[in-house]
Amino acid sequence: MHELTYSNGIISLHGINYAYEQAEKIDDLCVHVFMGGQVIAFMGGDTTINGIAMATADDIINTLII
Repeated sequence: MHELTYSNGIISLHGINYAYEQAEKIDDLCVHVFMGGQVIAFMGGDTTINGIAMATADDIINTLII
């Protein structure tokens, strides 16, 4: 399970802060998130953002673009 926090364009993952750059939907579950000069894959059903479970790739993307 990936547990992220997101606020004001900053993603925190494992205690490290990254600047959010963009997200690319791969399929209904998978998203590649470009952050801090790297790309990390996140999966719906295996990711929480700010304590809320993300069921799909669209949930992840919609949470990050707000």
